[in-house]
Amino acid sequence: MQKFQMLIILILITLIASLAVYHYLFSIYEVEVKVNPKNIYSGKSSEVTISVIPINAIGKRALYRKVYANFDIIEGKNLAEIVLEDRNDGKLILRIKGEAGKVVVKVKSEYALLPSEIEIPILPNLAANIKF
Repeated sequence: MQKFQMLIILILITLIASLAVYHYLFSIYEVEVKVNPKNIYSGKSSEVTISVIPINAIGKRALYRKVYANFDIIEGKNLAEIVLEDRNDGKLILRIKGEAGKVVVKVKSEYALLPSEIEIPILPNLAANIKF
């Protein structure tokens, strides 16, 4: 009878531990929107990546999870063009057309209560204006 009780206790401990691991590491508690690179200069080869990252209870990236996100350029559509829009993976790549200004992108994720507005300032490329 004592072996049977130990087996039941071991199964319960394993079940509780696996549920805790699932809820702390795999569940999505919030999303974070990252812009890479931070400083974008006007030029034909400048690209910016906007990524939506799922965050777990520990504050790290949720393991093996992706976030569906919608992207909408609400300001500065003439300053950038979309190179890649992967809604299932939550990723947007914009290529800057060559003018300075500001691009505003609205990001709506399935795990966010409200959409996020990301402002991307495009700084003038001063090196292109220097003549030798």
